[in-house]
Parts: sequence; C-alpha cells; structure tokens
Amino acid sequence: MRNESESYAALKWGTFVVLLLGSQVAIGVAAIVLAGSDPSVAVVPGYHQKAILWDESVQLRQASLELGWTVELKMSPEDKGNLLTWTIRDRDGDTIDSLKGRVVMFHHARANESVEFRVEEHPSGVMLDRDGLWQIEMTLDTQQMDRRFFYSTVVVSRRAV
Repeated sequence: MRNESESYAALKWGTFVVLLLGSQVAIGVAAIVLAGSDPSVAVVPGYHQKAILWDESVQLRQASLELGWTVELKMSPEDKGNLLTWTIRDRDGDTIDSLKGRVVMFHHARANESVEFRVEEHPSGVMLDRDGLWQIEMTLDTQQMDRRFFYSTVVVSRRAV
C-alpha cells in the first residue's frame, strides 16, 4: 500500500512531466502559426511550374541570348517610391518600340505578393513602392511569331535620402 506522501509525489511529478510535454506542444503550435502568418516567409511564385518546365526555360534563355537583345533598367526616385523604367535594344543597339509581353515582379521580402502586368499597360515604367531587392522577369514577344525574349534580374530599390 502506498502512503499519502508517495501519492502526492507521484501526482506532483506526473503533473510536471505532463506540463513539460504540453508546453512543448504549445510552443510547436505557436511556431507553426507564426511561420504561417508571416508574409515575408513565402515560396517563390510559380516555383513548382518553373521546375516542371525547366527544359523549356533553358531553351527560352538560350533563344533570348541568340536574339542579342539587351535590357537597360533605370531607377528614378519619385515621391511614392522609385520609378523603374526599361529600354530594350536589339543586336544593333536600336531601341525596340511598341513592346508586347508580360512582366512578373516581386519584392524578396514579400515573394507571395507578386505583381504581374502587360508591358503595353505600363510603357513608361512601373513604380516600386518598397525599398529592397526586387526580382524582375520579362517575357517579351518578338517580330518572329515563334520566338520570345526572356530577361530576369534583381534590382535594388532605394529611396533618395
């Protein structure tokens, strides 16, 4: 038979162990909730699809290099952020006007908040409203129906002080 002090000790230490295990579970749940609600933790948009289409993207990059086009990006400070403008030049250095295609861009701290638009909707550029690193990906149509130009880069946006 147990005496009263042994029962109390068993209850006390049993409760202590259960509280330790319960706190571990509570900390794990809190970590999952915090990680899931933080907008700066995100997977790059379209990552899975990009991985599936890797061979096609390599071919697109190679075809883009063969075109000989160059992209010049310029950052101009404005009141609301930085205006990012682009100039596309062909192999001979001539500016290519009336561009058509799409741009996908996202801030590295908010990868799940990507911005996608048609180049013809923003011919004079686009406003970057947040300082830091921006991933810019342009896919442009060429005069040849079966060819596209792809350009990807990272730009740094800093407001003038």
